[in-house]
Amino acid sequence: MLPSCSREDLIGISSWFVCYTVCTCMITAHLFCMFLFRVQTDLRKPEQKPVAFTVGADVEALAWDPHDPHSFAVSAEDGTVTIFDERQGNEPIETIVAHSIATTSLSYSPCHKGVLVTGSTDATVKLWKGDNGAHEEVLCQKMGVGAVFSAEYCRDSPLLIAAGGANGTITVFDTSVVG
Repeated sequence: MLPSCSREDLIGISSWFVCYTVCTCMITAHLFCMFLFRVQTDLRKPEQKPVAFTVGADVEALAWDPHDPHSFAVSAEDGTVTIFDERQGNEPIETIVAHSIATTSLSYSPCHKGVLVTGSTDATVKLWKGDNGAHEEVLCQKMGVGAVFSAEYCRDSPLLIAAGGANGTITVFDTSVVG
């Protein structure tokens, strides 16, 4: 059983995000006319119209920003990462052209605000730094795992990134060596 908590009469399932102020939101993806929608709604009120967020390609991954409980990022099949603030509706805060092909994974740094890692089927992992709509690429690293299907920060050792890919291996990278 998954833990649950609430924020402003919202309850959530699916992609759980627990912050220090203890909150969750619900994320679901729906395909409609080749656009994907992220929907937030109160499951206790079926008459409530959901708020939808759109991106222009299939959603590959989603991550809540651990430093901002209202912000989340969506990576897509077209290589982009779109960052939204759920309070601002469908208007993205930022769209990053992260990779030339599918951005299959993304993860926010648990200890550094505005830092995230992306992984792609182009066999690279990229480290991004920035805030307020201005992320810049800090590092592009071939991890030796083939096409990257998963890349994530370690919560217990927040300077480590693990990446796994098509050739069946996992590589761990220490970001403390990055300037």
